[in-house]
Amino acid sequence: MFITGILKGLWVTIKTALFRKNVTLQYPKERRDHPYRGLQKVNTKECIVCGMCARSCPVNALKIEQKAGREKTRNADDYDFMVNTGSCMWCGLCEEICPKHAMHLTNVYEMADYTREKLIRKIN
Repeated sequence: MFITGILKGLWVTIKTALFRKNVTLQYPKERRDHPYRGLQKVNTKECIVCGMCARSCPVNALKIEQKAGREKTRNADDYDFMVNTGSCMWCGLCEEICPKHAMHLTNVYEMADYTREKLIRKIN
């Protein structure tokens, strides 16, 4: 009984080590085909600037700022949508809560930078 348990464990180890395909990507040479969540994108034609995306963000990484010299309107072209990629958890709540489905998470996932100031990006 004791030896059969050891042999079963060894068989699983050998089978996994020798006959299983490697799942690790060699990153600079190989990239993921379809990343799950990436940088946000706003469709300004659909957006009504309700601010639900910014209010739903649990870490306040998303900000909507009025462009200089523009009046307050419901036109998304009059606003800058900014995301702090250093704080964003990529939870997708901004995408889910949007009533017009104007916010989308894209496949852009390579956003590393050397300074915190460069991690704040415009997304429209």
